[in-house]
Amino acid sequence: MMMRFTEAQRLAINTAGHLVVTAGAGSGKTRVLVERYVRLLVAPDPPEATAADPRDILAITFTDKAAREMRERIRTAVEEQARAAPPAERARWEERRAAVEAARIGTIHSFCMTLLRAQPAETGIDPQAGVLDEVEADMLLTRSVEEALYTFVQQARTTPDSSVATSLPILQHEFGLDELRSMLMAMLRRGSELHEISAALPTDPAILLAQWRDRLHTAQVSVWRDLSASAAWRETAAQVQQSRLWSP
Repeated sequence: MMMRFTEAQRLAINTAGHLVVTAGAGSGKTRVLVERYVRLLVAPDPPEATAADPRDILAITFTDKAAREMRERIRTAVEEQARAAPPAERARWEERRAAVEAARIGTIHSFCMTLLRAQPAETGIDPQAGVLDEVEADMLLTRSVEEALYTFVQQARTTPDSSVATSLPILQHEFGLDELRSMLMAMLRRGSELHEISAALPTDPAILLAQWRDRLHTAQVSVWRDLSASAAWRETAAQVQQSRLWSP
């Protein structure tokens, strides 16, 4: 079946050399990447070169699920090319279909781990080391947060005059430990964003507190102005004032 692509997608598929493609979720990025991948097998870049072998192409995705999906789509696309190829070229496409199973299609994590394992002496990485899957990573994250909260509570008990001891009752009252646990896990899952935010914050707690108080005051003034401009608010305020005048 002939796929239809937009002009921008066709450029991404056919442009020679390196390029960057940005697109939102559900816009067909994987479909375009698969088509570009197959294009490299059909039309070499540069033209005078030999056609690419799947084992010479590196395709990187963000998740294992996306990598499996991309490999399956590439396999299907190559099989379609093999069926449509002239008899003289069919054997070559069958070889490429088999090569897809060994193609480097995976996540950035798995690719980096492959590089590290290849140089164990230089990197100090165990050659048997691997990448945590999503379940293992989630278990490790949960255990780390639990240990951090336990340490936090113990420190508050052993050093009652510390800032930790002062902060813990406030946090427990406002959120509870279960909610704190959920918040910490959510923050850690967005580690890069958290790092950027932390780097922008002042290291002095007094300065940070003053900044937040200033922001709170600005927000309160803004809310008060909005309320004062509301006819419903003025009517309610007048009714409250009248009730006070008539109350014994």
